[in-house]
Amino acid sequence: MRTFNRILLLAASVLVTGVALHAQPKIRPDHPRIFFNADTWKEIAARTNGPTAAAKAKLLQEVDALPDNPVAENTGYIRMADNAIPIPPVKEFGREAAMCALAWRLTGEQKYLEKAKKMLKVSVDAYTEATMNLRPVNWRSHSRINAICAYDWIYEALTQDERRSIIVPLVTHVELVQPETGMNIPRNSGGDKTTGFYGMRNLLWYSGLAAYGDGFCDALAARHLKRGYELECEMLDYRNTTPGDDGGISSAAPNYSTGNYPYAHFNFMYSMLSATGKNIAEDYPNLRFFPNWIWWFWIRDELMPKYIRNDGWGDSFHGQNTVSSNNLWMQLSEYVQFFKDIDPVCAKMTTALRHYSGIREVSNSIYPVLPFIIETDWEEDPEYLRKLEDCPLKARHFEGLGVFHMRSAWKPDATYCTFNAGSRFSQHKHFDENNFTIYKHDHLALDSGDRCAETDYNLVYYYSQSVAHNVVLIHKPDEPLPSHWGIKLKDPEANKNYGGMVKLTGAKVKAFETGGDFTYIASDATDCYGDKCTEAVRQFVFVYPDYFIVYDRVGAADASYAKEWLLHMKEKPQVKKGLARIDSGEGRLFCQTFLPNKAVYHIEGGPGREYWSGGRNYPLDETINQKYLDEAEKSGRGPYVGAWRLEVRPSSASKEDRFLNVLTATDVKDSTPVKAKYVKDATRDGVTLTFDGRKMTFWFNRDGAIGGEVEIDGVRRPLTDKVQKQSGVLFDYK
Repeated sequence: MRTFNRILLLAASVLVTGVALHAQPKIRPDHPRIFFNADTWKEIAARTNGPTAAAKAKLLQEVDALPDNPVAENTGYIRMADNAIPIPPVKEFGREAAMCALAWRLTGEQKYLEKAKKMLKVSVDAYTEATMNLRPVNWRSHSRINAICAYDWIYEALTQDERRSIIVPLVTHVELVQPETGMNIPRNSGGDKTTGFYGMRNLLWYSGLAAYGDGFCDALAARHLKRGYELECEMLDYRNTTPGDDGGISSAAPNYSTGNYPYAHFNFMYSMLSATGKNIAEDYPNLRFFPNWIWWFWIRDELMPKYIRNDGWGDSFHGQNTVSSNNLWMQLSEYVQFFKDIDPVCAKMTTALRHYSGIREVSNSIYPVLPFIIETDWEEDPEYLRKLEDCPLKARHFEGLGVFHMRSAWKPDATYCTFNAGSRFSQHKHFDENNFTIYKHDHLALDSGDRCAETDYNLVYYYSQSVAHNVVLIHKPDEPLPSHWGIKLKDPEANKNYGGMVKLTGAKVKAFETGGDFTYIASDATDCYGDKCTEAVRQFVFVYPDYFIVYDRVGAADASYAKEWLLHMKEKPQVKKGLARIDSGEGRLFCQTFLPNKAVYHIEGGPGREYWSGGRNYPLDETINQKYLDEAEKSGRGPYVGAWRLEVRPSSASKEDRFLNVLTATDVKDSTPVKAKYVKDATRDGVTLTFDGRKMTFWFNRDGAIGGEVEIDGVRRPLTDKVQKQSGVLFDYK
């Protein structure tokens, strides 16, 4: 108790000075006020006799199965071993306390109230003990927010002494785990507005909201409420402005953007609505476009309807290149709920998009209150179902996220492609500007490697680095490895860059146009490579429905810096002079190389060399790798961690090189690629494609201004030097 009192005094000394409420909406004085209040609860309870009856039955069944005498674990001091990242989380019962509190409110049964009290008491004691021992409770704040909610929801049934014994140490814990207090707790997530915002700073608003004005720790609660409100608004402003008017939030990695990230803004919206009556979503209208991002990164796959297939961007898991649609129905319903009056068209699109989710229920796995407060009975408009299926637009530029999504159609048998350039974000991003991926029937051109268990070295030394992506390498001897999160080796040789970029962001999109015949992108990633590079320009053309032209202008500061053009795949490629064939599942990709002259094909990979970089292999964690293999055997797909790569090399050293490759995405029945012929003149390189009775020639300036010309069926025009503007939800080229 003396130790706890010292901690309490420390918290008070840190926080109380200069406390004053920031200008913010008036908080209602009664409890409950987090997620629902006395007024809205009546409707919530009534819905359990209809739309949410199954959710209530499931909740009560789960609560009845909870232990009557919960015991916390993993609260003691932990010594950080070298390179240790994962720390077993504290076993506490914040979420379970919220479940019990809801069960009591729904039934009025005393046994659920008593369970809620026990869960809260054990959890609060666990938080206090763990903090005293400098041990993180959990990387995320979810369970503790649930505990705070449980207190708020049973407040009226607690005595004054019970309230004080719960809320004072709970609010004190929230203060002490803030990064500013200097407790130096390892692996104690302090993410700011640029992150998923599910770390310790996210606790402040809920701590203040639960304790504000109740007479137990008012100064502390007022400070938390003020600072928490500011931080939540900063997070929303960042998510509203940085992705712009296209869609997305603060990471383009689908496992994050459809995983834990949305909880931060939706929970704040719910709690603002319940505590103040204000729909704060009205102040952040660009957030309504996030479902547009989902629509464009979603690769249709009817074989796995309960999962969202995607290109595997950034810190995604590459076992199946999918994320569960467990959250999809819920999140899309929430966007409609908060933005339906702000943008009815976007709401109709979002409602239609839900139709394709393989799971049509609200998950209670993290926040048990959500099935009861999320409205899901939004009517689908058949017109918008048709618009999604038959959209003629073939490409969408997400400027803030720095990703172009292209597709021949939004159908399971379509060709899909992504191109990365110009990102404003570094969250869970790799050194992959000017990278592309291609999917047809299966993943053909891959992002390779995997984040795996976070305890192997693939994450830092391969998966996040340029060598794992479909980019160009420029090898400068003894160049330091650029930093990325994850465990590090002490070997100096391992910490050298293997020809890759040195900056996560910095590519400049020079041109973009999309129309009825092709999509064209030009991007300059020179700055991403540092001083070893004088030019790294990629011009990328998607000719519908299945053909890709990749033209690279690459300059090195020294002719001795070797260059390699990379293409990653799942299976070993079949190679003849100037032609490679890549098979995966029912899909096939041909790669025809026209430049450099006398290019050298090198195949890297295979057992013991799957993730080869800098003279060594960086294998995946054996347990995770076996899990991926088991999943692949079960699904008949994957894994997509990559095992092979094609390296296209110049035959001789030179400061400057040009690479020209034509890719054909098809199925395994096709034995030949698109008919392609290399053309050139005094200043330009180009290629002519002949297919389906049509003839297209694309010319690219060899030097000087980035640009070129296109000739289609005898009609010539320049390739654009501007970036075509796109905004909002588009169903055509307008």
